[in-house]
Amino acid sequence: MNTGLGFLRSSAGFARTDDISDGPNTAHTPPTRRTVQITARTGAPRLSAMGTTPAPSTHRPELADTTGNRLRLLDLVFAALAAALTVFHLIVALSDTPAPSTLVEVLLAVLFVPAFAVWRSRVVPAAIALTILTVAWTVNWLTALPVNLGISPFLVAVPMVVYSTARYRSDLLVPGVFTAIQSIWCFFSPLLWWWTPDHFERATGVQAASWIALQWLALGLVFVSARSARSAERHLVAEQEAARERERAGVAREIHDVLAHSLTLINMQAGAGVMLGGGATDRRAEILSTIQKVSSEALEEVRGIVGTLRDDSPPTSVTGMAGIRDMVGEFRSAGLTVEASLPEGEVSDSQVVRLTLRRVVQEALTNVLRHQGPGSTVTLTVEVTDEVHVVVDSRVGGPIPRRTRHCGAGLTGVRERVEHLGGTLDVDVSDPAHAQLVASFPVVAP
Repeated sequence: MNTGLGFLRSSAGFARTDDISDGPNTAHTPPTRRTVQITARTGAPRLSAMGTTPAPSTHRPELADTTGNRLRLLDLVFAALAAALTVFHLIVALSDTPAPSTLVEVLLAVLFVPAFAVWRSRVVPAAIALTILTVAWTVNWLTALPVNLGISPFLVAVPMVVYSTARYRSDLLVPGVFTAIQSIWCFFSPLLWWWTPDHFERATGVQAASWIALQWLALGLVFVSARSARSAERHLVAEQEAARERERAGVAREIHDVLAHSLTLINMQAGAGVMLGGGATDRRAEILSTIQKVSSEALEEVRGIVGTLRDDSPPTSVTGMAGIRDMVGEFRSAGLTVEASLPEGEVSDSQVVRLTLRRVVQEALTNVLRHQGPGSTVTLTVEVTDEVHVVVDSRVGGPIPRRTRHCGAGLTGVRERVEHLGGTLDVDVSDPAHAQLVASFPVVAP
């Protein structure tokens, strides 16, 4: 229970930014393990009954139109090769009195370098730049005839434009337009010209048609290859999404099977104990009433978490400062001496922030009761500025209970919640008789 919804989602392998949504989700954390990004998502598939597998999702995962804004190694390699070629053109131009066409060639070579550097990280702008530069280079080449400027390796930009747009664009219009432009360019390609011992000659007839067909075939193969790679990656993303949903459903079942039945039984037995406890003044009846209340609240939260894991709906059991005051009262009834300094109003409009505060206080007081025992003195302070600042300072008031097994899972979950909001959580338990927890996190959820 202390780990909360965010920890459960994290355990199930979900990279989400909204434990509880305050409205439409407008921010996704860019994936860090792959260049693939999911750019759209509907609600998770629902379960039709307890223990069944998820119903097929109607959502079709789409891949991002780019691979991210950061530069990529292969692109930098192309840029480095282009830079080396630029240096070569510059050396050739400076070795003699350069003709205007040679100077233009050097200028275009310089401009190719940044275009190659963002070939896949900025797909459409890079494709536009490479297309314009290729056409300009071709025009300069034809204008310089009969001067032999050579067939530049920059012609590799033609299939690269087709590949990048077909590979990283979800629609067909953009790669179709660029492929059509490059197909038209084939009619003016310097590859259709032949250098004879004394001049250039343009290929004609069957020879010209063969060269154009060969270039079209190459562009077609590049286009089909890129679309096939994109389709395969989309299929992989869909399989990963389905696997996450199955794991999520499994977590929901485990939570229900482990906790819900036990809490229901505790709640019913506590209710029966209240009825047989011997009246309202009986200390046993008071204890049983507290057990019944706490188990009822816990059961409600378990059901809310299970429902959230199944249908992605936000839980409705989030309470504000009133709920925290009630919680403090419950821990006082359990034997803690709690001096609480709490704000009068709510700390935030965000349910995520309010739930995080509740979990921090709940985990801290639970640990005091468990590890330092009843009779311990606790000072709880919650201050609100541009951040929520929580300090829980506790001192042992009696014998220190024996340390239980599997300690630390609750603090791990709370720390993940706080860090998820961009905050920090520090715990000092170096002295078993004196513990302190300090947490700070923004008032507004990211």
